[in-house]
Amino acid sequence: HLMRARADAILVGRQTVIDDDPMLTCRLPGLEGRSPVRVVLARRLQGLETSRLVRSARDVPVWVVCGHAGDASALEAAGVRVFRTIEVGSRLWLPSVMEALVAQGMTRLLVEGGPTMWRAFSDAGLVDAVTLFHAGAEGSPPLADDAAVAALARYVAVDALQLCDRRRAGGDDMIMFRRQWRRLQTHVTR
Repeated sequence: HLMRARADAILVGRQTVIDDDPMLTCRLPGLEGRSPVRVVLARRLQGLETSRLVRSARDVPVWVVCGHAGDASALEAAGVRVFRTIEVGSRLWLPSVMEALVAQGMTRLLVEGGPTMWRAFSDAGLVDAVTLFHAGAEGSPPLADDAAVAALARYVAVDALQLCDRRRAGGDDMIMFRRQWRRLQTHVTR
C-alpha cells in the first residue's frame, strides 16, 4: 500500500478487474488520500461498468485506456475518464498508452496486473524496477538470489535488471530489481 501511495497511477488490465474486482486504493491509515489514479487497459469495455472501480470513480479517479471501438458512455456517466489509443496486432500499443499517461502528468506508474500485463510491459522495454513478493512457508529461509532471479524470469525479461535490495515484509520476502542503464559512450575525433 505504501508503493501505491508513492505512485501517480496504478495499472491493471480488464481481466484483473473482471476476475478480482479490486479497489486499487491505498488503505494505510493517514494515507488514504494518496491513492493513485486507477488505470485499466481494456480492448473491450464490457463488464467494467459494474466493477467496484467504476462505482467508486467519483471518489478516486479511474481512467480506462481502450481502442477506438466500443461504447464508453456508461463509464463516462459514472465519472470514468476514457482515453482512446491505437491497437497494434490486436493489442493496445503500450508506447501510445504511456504517451497518454505522461500527457496527463503521470510519471510513476505501478503495474499491478497479472503475468500477461507484466510480460507485455517487459517486452516493450517499459520496466524500470520490479518488486517481487515471495510468500514462503512460515519459518522458511528467504529465497536465494539465483532462485529470485529465476522466479522473476518467468514474468519479465531479466537481462536488463539487477537485484538491488531485499527485505522481509511481514512473512514474505520482498526482492527489488532495478534496470541497469548503460552509459552512452561518445567518441570525439578532431
